[in-house]
Amino acid sequence: MENFLANNDLLRASALTYTVALSIVPILALAFSVLKGLGGYNELRPVMDRVLALGAPHTSQQLMTYVSRTNAAAIGSAGAVFLLITVVSTMGTIESAFNEIWRVSRSRSYLRKFTDYLSVLFTVPLLMVAALTLTTVFTARVTQVPLITAAMPYMIAWAAFFFLYVFFPYTHVNYKAALIGSIIAAVLFQVVQWAYVRFQIGVASYEAIYGALAAVPIFLVWIYIAWSIVLFGAEIAATIQRGTAYSQLSPGSPEFPYVAALHILLRLSDQHLRGARPLTTTGFASELGVDLTAIVPIIARLRNAGLIIEAGTEPKTSRHGFVLGRLPSTIRLSEAVGSMPTDRVAGLGDARIREIIQRLASVHHELLGALTLADLLDGKSLPSTPNAAEPGEAHPTNI
Repeated sequence: MENFLANNDLLRASALTYTVALSIVPILALAFSVLKGLGGYNELRPVMDRVLALGAPHTSQQLMTYVSRTNAAAIGSAGAVFLLITVVSTMGTIESAFNEIWRVSRSRSYLRKFTDYLSVLFTVPLLMVAALTLTTVFTARVTQVPLITAAMPYMIAWAAFFFLYVFFPYTHVNYKAALIGSIIAAVLFQVVQWAYVRFQIGVASYEAIYGALAAVPIFLVWIYIAWSIVLFGAEIAATIQRGTAYSQLSPGSPEFPYVAALHILLRLSDQHLRGARPLTTTGFASELGVDLTAIVPIIARLRNAGLIIEAGTEPKTSRHGFVLGRLPSTIRLSEAVGSMPTDRVAGLGDARIREIIQRLASVHHELLGALTLADLLDGKSLPSTPNAAEPGEAHPTNI
């Protein structure tokens, strides 16, 4: 809840409400045009009526009337291009909201947006029709088990939220985190939906003020509530993925480069042992809970030191992954620490302070000694601090 409020997610929900309200007809028209051609329109139409009719059935009927009247052949090539641009722009706004929650500074390229978004827009309606068909068949056979029938709306909502949390952020999303976030969001969505319909929240006041136009603000309020729930679940998923280990770590802190470098090397060591695919910069940034711009310099220094090498994970895209440059048993921790920037020390004005900091760095180097990544993975403890004084022993001071 703290992240949800601190990150202005309610403001994002307002922006998404405005965007979706303007583009909902083009999006539905494009999706249903596919279904009309494949014969799945009649199956999905009742579902959209139920979703859009929450508190404002007249709005739902009018929207679906506009959608059903849309003729792809009649709008022409210019209209089709405008329709595609509207859809891609809307989904790009949704991606930006999720990227900010997952602290990803880079979004998909324009080519990736067109290919990814349109493929989703064309395939998701088909999957929904297939899911509805299976649900109908399944429900007909388990009428004797009311608990399963009652759970079906929650399962469908969970699947929709899970897809949103995995697909839209331009980073690797941990499936476990997305699973937990989507379950919480799905349950909250169903409960709020029931309360909104059951108690007709705000209907009387809106009808008293707006009269025949009351359906419009009621519809917008429901979209706003829905997006707030979506973003709340996304914050939960992102928080779980980042974990609590680095929640207080700031990129501006002196220890950040060292913590980030060791984290990256440990993750790559684990990837090396498991034989998994290369790990990406955006993934590291998400795990540490920082912006991508804070990780790029760390990656560059580790790569220049020969500790990691670049390996393409997605050809034809700008996303690349990394693997260890050498075996974990040959990478000393002192190399990783020594590869990090010292410009903060050089920027200190007093030469005496610079000398003290440089001596501290030398002590750290001696402390790490020949300890390697493999030793760290095996749980080997650090050696004792050089020339450490016994407890209670006073250090001599030169006067």
